Amino acid sequence: MMTSVSRRPRRNQSGLSLAIVLASVALVVSIAALVVALTREPGAAKNAASTRSTLSSVQMPNVIGMKSGKARRLVTGLGLVVTTTRQPSATVPKGVVLAETPVAGTAAPGGTTVTLVISTGPP
Repeated sequence: MMTSVSRRPRRNQSGLSLAIVLASVALVVSIAALVVALTREPGAAKNAASTRSTLSSVQMPNVIGMKSGKARRLVTGLGLVVTTTRQPSATVPKGVVLAETPVAGTAAPGGTTVTLVISTGPP
C-alpha cells in the first residue's frame, strides 16, 4: 500500500531573509556606535572647540561688577581660560569681580589666560 505524502508549496522566504539581514546590519551598527561612544576620549568635543577658538581672537568683555560665576561663564564661553585671585574691598561686595586682566576691549587670542580679581568683601 502506498501512502501519498502531500507536500506543501514552499513559501518565498526572501522577505524573511531580508528582514534577518537588515536586523543583523542594525545590530552591528549599534554595537559599533556603542564601542565608539565608550572609547571616545572624555572632553574630545570640548578640546576640538578649544582648538578652533585658539585660531581667532576675541574682544575681552567688561566683567567688572559681575558676580564671579557669571563672569567666569562669559569669559570661558569665549574660549579663554580663567584664573582668579581674591582681594578685600571696602566698596565692592563679596563675590563680585573688581578687576580683570587683560582689560576690557583688548583683543585676546583664544586660549589666553584671563585673571579675575574677586572681592572678599570688607577687610
